[in-house]
Amino acid sequence: MWTLFASALLLAGRVAAQSACVTGQTGQTQSGNNYVVDYFTGALLFSYAIDKCTGISLLDATTWYKYTCEQDDDEMWWVTKTSYTSATCTGDGTEVDTWSEADVGDAGTVGYFKCDGNDNYAGVEISIDETCAASVTVYGGLGGCAQNPNSYDTKFYCSSTSALVQLYLNPTTWNISAPICDDTELYCNKWTFGSTCALSASLGSDPVYGKMTSCSIMETTAESSASSHFTVLSVIIALVASLMH
Repeated sequence: MWTLFASALLLAGRVAAQSACVTGQTGQTQSGNNYVVDYFTGALLFSYAIDKCTGISLLDATTWYKYTCEQDDDEMWWVTKTSYTSATCTGDGTEVDTWSEADVGDAGTVGYFKCDGNDNYAGVEISIDETCAASVTVYGGLGGCAQNPNSYDTKFYCSSTSALVQLYLNPTTWNISAPICDDTELYCNKWTFGSTCALSASLGSDPVYGKMTSCSIMETTAESSASSHFTVLSVIIALVASLMH
């Protein structure tokens, strides 16, 4: 059954979501984060976290990958994809691919990346087993949009209680005038991960199980940090003023 899984991913997301998903919902964005777009199980594009040891296929539980950001002497960013036989990405790795700012493609396509933000991520275990045995741990880069023109665009989001793979209407496929992963074009949260192993998605007749293992969210911009400091300062001023009356 699973030999057909990779080729079915693109179509199954579309077919299985028809009855459960509706347009008109509002998406959630966690911007300012680093990520790189690459394939999941050889078919569906995801945004992956930088500098995390991640699985990228349900069909291969023996190979792990790490994406790293580097700058050259001209301050141009590069992302290197390295494969490992260790689940901690230690030991000798094999360089699989590199992408640079000079040759990166359109936003959301394979190899598109962001390296000047924070390394925030959602960690999820994904499995074809209902107990989440033999799971693959995937680290998704938060806020990065991955284009899937024959299906739905994807974007990771997480909180303290759950992680989501949000599905968006692809502008080309659906002939709409909107940017990719526009939060007004959210179709549904098709892949959902909680704190315990549960059914996360149904791809055609193939169930996929999973759970969230981590959600790393730091301050994403100097502006947001300054805003939080300003709020604290305002509270202190108000408290002092109340004590003086």
